[in-house]
Amino acid sequence: MKGFRLLLLRQLGTQLRTTEWRALLFATWIAIALATLLSLLGDRLERGLLRESAAMLGADLVLSSQRPINPERLELARNAGLETTEVAQFPSMIHVDKEMMLVSVRAATPPYPLRGRYEHSRNS
Repeated sequence: MKGFRLLLLRQLGTQLRTTEWRALLFATWIAIALATLLSLLGDRLERGLLRESAAMLGADLVLSSQRPINPERLELARNAGLETTEVAQFPSMIHVDKEMMLVSVRAATPPYPLRGRYEHSRNS
């Protein structure tokens, strides 16, 4: 049994010295490093976006659904002392001076925003 292990280790060492195995190990190392890098980058981006999203969303927490939220749940939130706003958002196109532009239309019920304030101006 001891001789078999020695032979196995010797054969493994011989195989690892070949170019094909080195290339395979290097490619595996690169793949693991890239996957780790992308995972860390994604996590950092997500944390940064969550920090900045409260001002953009106008709230501390957002519940989203493709269907309307149950009115009983909204009433429970209001009874718990939370302010709620219903927002509908959809993509659309606008036409200005022979140019088309893709926009995101957002319609909200008062009070909006729940956090921060909304400013607008008319530019002529």
